[in-house]
Amino acid sequence: MRKAFETIYSGDARMGPMFANYVAARADVVAAIRQADPEMLAANNGAPSSYAFASDAGRLGALMRRDPRVQLGFLAVSGWDTHANQGGASGGQLARLLAPFAKGMSALARGLGPAYAETTIVVISEFGRTVAQNGNAGTDHGYGNVIWLLGGSVAGGKVHGEWPGLDDASLHEGRDLAVVTDYRAVLAQICERQLRLSDSDLTKVFPEMPAPGKQSSLSGILRQRA
Repeated sequence: MRKAFETIYSGDARMGPMFANYVAARADVVAAIRQADPEMLAANNGAPSSYAFASDAGRLGALMRRDPRVQLGFLAVSGWDTHANQGGASGGQLARLLAPFAKGMSALARGLGPAYAETTIVVISEFGRTVAQNGNAGTDHGYGNVIWLLGGSVAGGKVHGEWPGLDDASLHEGRDLAVVTDYRAVLAQICERQLRLSDSDLTKVFPEMPAPGKQSSLSGILRQRA
């Protein structure tokens, strides 16, 4: 796959160098993870684990703790298309997905160790689920969603933002939870507080981001840092 992308981007003056930098950076991260946790890699012998997310999260946390140069990390978790048998908190697909996810979050925090106090963890999805249940005891792709923030710099225990309501008039297109917060407003605040990005830098990272407006209610998510 890498060779295919190299073929596509090699002649592109802008994308070619960017892809080459990505390949080099990924190689450095993989090498660092292998050096940080060789025993676990040897024991797994390349076999996939049913709790792969927890293992990956723990390794990422340990890498970020040991190497201060690693300022950003990303992990993907799939399998959330609960179109059927979604269930509730104690049964169904959703509970079976949330259990290993919770273990992964715990493993990430343990891996970070003392660095957890200066880390902000963001849990975000590219789409939500419908408000109403479908005919298969599940929910379909929806509009509005939720973002979770965890970490030592987060003023937790609260739900921030406006609640749009679930009555028919408040739903997006009569079926989905309405969006009241632009996700970029949340990520921009994290980049400003944690990575010290200036306003001009933020406009480069988040081009065409809407003006704060009602987003000002989000100002209490992250604690002020000295």
